[in-house]
Amino acid sequence: MPSSEFPIADISKQRFERYLQWADGNYEQAVELYLFNIQLSSEFYFPLQTLEVTLRNRINQVMNEAYGDGWLTDKKFPFVRTHESKLDKEINSLRKIKLEVTDAILIAQINFSFWTSFFANKYDPQWRVTLYKTIVPEQRSTISRKILEEKLEGLKKLRNRIAHHEPIIQFDLECYYKDVFNLIFWISPVCANWCHSNSGLESKIQQWQKSSLKNSSPRVQG
Repeated sequence: MPSSEFPIADISKQRFERYLQWADGNYEQAVELYLFNIQLSSEFYFPLQTLEVTLRNRINQVMNEAYGDGWLTDKKFPFVRTHESKLDKEINSLRKIKLEVTDAILIAQINFSFWTSFFANKYDPQWRVTLYKTIVPEQRSTISRKILEEKLEGLKKLRNRIAHHEPIIQFDLECYYKDVFNLIFWISPVCANWCHSNSGLESKIQQWQKSSLKNSSPRVQG
């Protein structure tokens, strides 16, 4: 679409203003920056989705082995209060719409933040006993709970920005790219290889890095 047809009124001038600032007021370049941001965000969706699904399923597998079926609905895991409150909220929402509350339904329903919380400092004792098994055996000697927590927190913020249609082009996208694929690989090398083989993210980031438009975007460490 030619930039003269860009629907700025529908996009909102306030949202578009930051792109104009990055392009030093050049309208054509600002539109290109906006489109690049959309394309990069779209390419990140696939590996982020793969990470979320792989992570929650692996946690469920580890918990089933440690606590048995119903570990989530019956709260067999020693949840801290804030974490348990999130679980209760999801259980209550399912009951309000008359759905059967099972681990399988809850796992699909609960958001990414719930799963990343298992690697917070508050669960360090559980990490040493159970949660470390989320990582494949070959990686356990080098990947700590703290590393997982830091990487997941960063990707959670990126995911939220993409979900809210916020710009991401100002961040170190190569770093996020490495983090998301490393995390998937630490959980499931098979999933990581499959996702990487079918993802266009690396190519799109390389295209962005070589683009003259990149110089119009601020370099802010993500």
